[in-house]
Amino acid sequence: MAMAANQPILTLESVAFLGAEGLGVAAATVVGQCFGRGRPEDARRAGAFAALASAVVLGAFGLLTWATGQWTVPLFVAPGEDGSALMALAALTLPILALEQPIMAAAMVLGHALRGAGDTRSPVVTAVVGGLVLRLSCSWLFAVTWGWGLRGIWLATALDWFVRTLILGAIFARGRWQSLKL
Repeated sequence: MAMAANQPILTLESVAFLGAEGLGVAAATVVGQCFGRGRPEDARRAGAFAALASAVVLGAFGLLTWATGQWTVPLFVAPGEDGSALMALAALTLPILALEQPIMAAAMVLGHALRGAGDTRSPVVTAVVGGLVLRLSCSWLFAVTWGWGLRGIWLATALDWFVRTLILGAIFARGRWQSLKL
């Protein structure tokens, strides 16, 4: 049941993920252009603006997803099936998904902005540590050990994105990437 309930939520997250990825690629391009022109302060402003804009846009999408979940989740139930149990389980994760969206967007865009400036190591290390260490261990702890199930997995995912955003935000704000030589 948890896998079936997870699918509509994962699909909704994927839509948002694509938006954040697109904004991230745009941020990398603009940051790289500013950086290449020898204007690192413009690159910093462009990256910060893109991260904020993506958080606002995906925050709105997250709230919309949460508000319309009662209509969107049933679209994933096979015709003729009683999907009430699936919808009830999926509904538990919608608030987490809504809160995760702006955090995920900021992390993705900051990672792309750093890559656009030539810092490829920080986003990769953050993604590997966040995804493989933090998310997997917290998913096990929350979902299995503490018995939170699907909600625990989504909380672990949100925690992973939150930590990535903090780390990438600190790296970006510190600004050492502005002195990289490409």
